[in-house]
Amino acid sequence: MKAVQGYHLIKSEDLFWRPSNLMKIPNADYLERTGSENLGARLWRLPPKSANTLHKHIRAEEFYFVLEGVGRMRVEDETLTVPKYGGVLSGRISCARCSTTLTTKCFG
Repeated sequence: MKAVQGYHLIKSEDLFWRPSNLMKIPNADYLERTGSENLGARLWRLPPKSANTLHKHIRAEEFYFVLEGVGRMRVEDETLTVPKYGGVLSGRISCARCSTTLTTKCFG
């Protein structure tokens, strides 16, 4: 994989927000225009009382970061409570699912 040369400034107005195919959750890929082959950064706006699907990545790790409220996350057989500004790094073969409480927005 080749490294990105120089830098890329990504402004919020440059993002393309689209609903996900399965869950219709708004998300934006921060790095789609950079050509990065080493890093991915997608922001999901999970509404209160919602959840994404239980899933795993064979070749990538995944980092979840809670910007508002408190997130609940299932990783394998464990349920985690993630506080505001807290995060969870999920390994490549871990199954993960993020859900939100009444006042939470969870981004991953």
